[in-house]
Amino acid sequence: MSNDPEIIGFDLGHGESALTVTRMSQESEPMPLQVTNTDNMITAVGRTEKGEIRLGNQAIRLAHQLVESYVRFKDPELDNHPTAGKATRLFVSGIAEKLRDGSAKLSNFDQALFYVGCPSEWSNRTQKKYRALLKESGLPNVKVVPESRAAFMFSREVGELDEEELLQKVLLIDVGSSTTDLTVSDGLNEHPIDLGHNVLGAGLLDQLIFDRVVVQSPNPDEIKNYLETHPVKGVELDVKCRQAKHEYFNEFAGTGESVNDVFLADQTPLVIVLNDAVMAELLEAPIDKLGGLSWRSSFRQYLNKARESMGGSPDHIIVTGGAARMPIVQDLVKAMFPEAKIVMGKQPELAISRGLAYFGRAHLRSSRFQNDVTKLIKENKVDDLVLSAIPLLYSKLATTLAEGIVQEVIYSKVEKWRNNHIKTMRQLENQIEADAKAWLKGSRTKERITKVVADWLKRLIPDIKTLTDPICLRYGLDTAALELKPETHLSSDMPELEGLTSTFLGKDFDDFADVLNLIVSTVVALIVGGSGVALLHLPLFGQVAAGVIAFFVFSIGKDEARGRVEEWAKDRDFGPAIVRRRLISDDKVKNMCQDIQKKLSVGIKEGFKKADEKAKEKPDDKTLAEKVTAEIDAGIRQRAYDSILLFEKKIPGN
Repeated sequence: MSNDPEIIGFDLGHGESALTVTRMSQESEPMPLQVTNTDNMITAVGRTEKGEIRLGNQAIRLAHQLVESYVRFKDPELDNHPTAGKATRLFVSGIAEKLRDGSAKLSNFDQALFYVGCPSEWSNRTQKKYRALLKESGLPNVKVVPESRAAFMFSREVGELDEEELLQKVLLIDVGSSTTDLTVSDGLNEHPIDLGHNVLGAGLLDQLIFDRVVVQSPNPDEIKNYLETHPVKGVELDVKCRQAKHEYFNEFAGTGESVNDVFLADQTPLVIVLNDAVMAELLEAPIDKLGGLSWRSSFRQYLNKARESMGGSPDHIIVTGGAARMPIVQDLVKAMFPEAKIVMGKQPELAISRGLAYFGRAHLRSSRFQNDVTKLIKENKVDDLVLSAIPLLYSKLATTLAEGIVQEVIYSKVEKWRNNHIKTMRQLENQIEADAKAWLKGSRTKERITKVVADWLKRLIPDIKTLTDPICLRYGLDTAALELKPETHLSSDMPELEGLTSTFLGKDFDDFADVLNLIVSTVVALIVGGSGVALLHLPLFGQVAAGVIAFFVFSIGKDEARGRVEEWAKDRDFGPAIVRRRLISDDKVKNMCQDIQKKLSVGIKEGFKKADEKAKEKPDDKTLAEKVTAEIDAGIRQRAYDSILLFEKKIPGN
């Protein structure tokens, strides 16, 4: 590999694409690669009968020569999509051909490094598939980078946001052709805002323009049938509608009208007229793909959801994408977020490709920093910190689980039995079993565990900082660059994890199986072992004790517990509430619950230890401490990856 390879930022968009080039040794902004003699091109591709590939406007202009052609084909389904995989391969192959031997020839194509963008909401799995497809299509060395990261990088490099501002909460609004992607970054750690089925792209306006042109033609039905039977001509009209939209917003909005036309085979003209009145009508037109909402209403709804998701306004907003220049976009963003500093991205047609090239350059310059972080992780110093702190975590988790089971399950059911809302001990047993299982898998329990883990991490993070701060200072970075937060999102090249608290939750709490079993055993032992915490101090104690045991038992140990009581007591009705409350006083219930909670907590801690011992016996299993360490290591790697955005200038020695 060359010491100073060409670095290519490749923005392969749904509507338009662009490539720029730089080198690690350069300080100037990345320069456009004119693959089709223009700085950016329509994302269109076709193939002639001889196998020649046509790109961009050429694929539209020479449509009559093509045996296949594609536009608007970027889709995360890739090869599972009817055309996305095939069209992307053809398009990228054509680009690679131009860069290897054609008009945009690179000095050393095989040594060039390609940084290709993708929507921030694409999963790691999709990114890996996309990277494999790009390599198969002829790009020799390729990395896939979220477009949001490129946008943040570009904003910093051109001075839209400085380093201090980038470390604050920043919302990126990328209004593309097929989707509107919203990404929030806090301390450089970014994650997409899930808006559900995201189809709100500026391409929907292109379709409205297309439909309007057909409807207003002299013979709409004939024109519609012609375009359906001549799809290449339909592609040409689609592209012309998009160009007309750009022309209107860039030149004629508020001042005049844009007029374009497309000629059919018999020279019948289809005229595209856009002015303020037409555009206002289109922006308010209901769209089926948006659930009957207009483009304007849907965009406002997206922004409102973003505000709710963030719990308020971010500090800064970057608006980018091909539709960023639409006044309606700018006006709605300003209205929804009046508190934020709003940056309307410069040169939206090149912002992402330049941001990708900037990112690639910084990625190479930060290599020593990345290596130092990797070295720290391999030295197992983080492992030692976690291992020493894990007993405290076990203790806190045991306390909160025991407290929850007693207060939210056992106590409430005892009260229902005392008040005669539960008639028999057998019914009590069944309800306790069902409610306990539901509680252990419920959202309230997850909230309890998440809070404990987050608090524990906050205590651990300062110790981790003593390891990471020296690395940051060595490279002139703010020590916050490697600082972990419980909500750190792992993305890009990182493992697919939901954040630093996910390890403790597991899938359906499977990781807590041994602990839950021990909780059951502990409850049984509390009563059977003669702890003196009997619910009933009556001559019938021997007969009804098993009903008390059943009250606490989930599933394990149930048969043994039942063997210790007379079956008749379980189905006995102890009378009205006044009798039951005399038999079991408030003080007795309170004392019993306190004692059980204390002993449960001890038992749960033992359960964690047993689970770890069991994991050590299996070569492929890991202790909870090992799982936590792996997650924290991944978090540190993610923060190092996030910090690439800080490497604007070449660091001495890199």
